[in-house]
Amino acid sequence: AMLQKAQMIDLSVPFNGNRSVFVARACIDSDKDCLTEIIGCCEVIEERIAISQEQKSPRVRPIIENLAVKEEYRRQGVGKALLEACEQNVQTWIPFHDDIFAQVED
Repeated sequence: AMLQKAQMIDLSVPFNGNRSVFVARACIDSDKDCLTEIIGCCEVIEERIAISQEQKSPRVRPIIENLAVKEEYRRQGVGKALLEACEQNVQTWIPFHDDIFAQVED
């Protein structure tokens, strides 16, 4: 399925500080009302982490988690759009963060 244009929906939920979930939806029919399906999602949340074992006191940092894009919509910019939405959202958080980390698992 070729992606015409993904619609980004912010489902921000207060949860012990800053947290946002973004959902990408795509139109799957040509009707005026445009039936949509979820094609991707991503979450960004503040967590207290240390980035190295030498760091004694962990800092609160934004972490991108749970990035997923439906297989037939990959390599069409959906993941990039989700990451950019997370990045823009973090720039509005207080305190200001100058870096964002990604949690990656196999």
